[in-house]
Amino acid sequence: MTSLTVTARSAADLAVDVLVLGAFSGDASPVLPSGLSEAATSYLAGALPTLGFTGAPDSTVVLPAVPGVKAPRVVVAGLGAEPAKKKLVDEAALRRAAATATRAVKDAGTVAVAFPGSSATAVGAVAEGAALGAYRFTAQRGTSSAPTVIETITVVADRGRDSAVKAAVKRPA
Repeated sequence: MTSLTVTARSAADLAVDVLVLGAFSGDASPVLPSGLSEAATSYLAGALPTLGFTGAPDSTVVLPAVPGVKAPRVVVAGLGAEPAKKKLVDEAALRRAAATATRAVKDAGTVAVAFPGSSATAVGAVAEGAALGAYRFTAQRGTSSAPTVIETITVVADRGRDSAVKAAVKRPA
């Protein structure tokens, strides 16, 4: 079973197999989350449009060896259009994008997910979506190799130390 944790640390500094980032679609290039190093942000800002990634909902792209990020692979998930300044990020869109991104992860035991939204409900939606996308049916008939299961998902949140955010990430066993 996949375990879920939450942290307030920088996503780029986490020693995980895969880092998942949420990006909104922008005019010229996708709008990346804050908190990444300048090297990572400039690399992604150049690479994503070149790869045809626009930030559209349900889209993902996998990038290896992003400068300024400890994780050997980065998956960027599209969140669609950025909401108006006062409007909160849609939890259903966050849940769906997190599930799509973790389904795109192959051969990884640890994953960190950094999406926008710092409210407890937004962080809980990201955690739930990531856990649902990480599910793998492992009882294979007639094959000797089972798919790799994501063991740990760490949700990165600015308010990761807040008790309401921690409670939103926990789920019944």
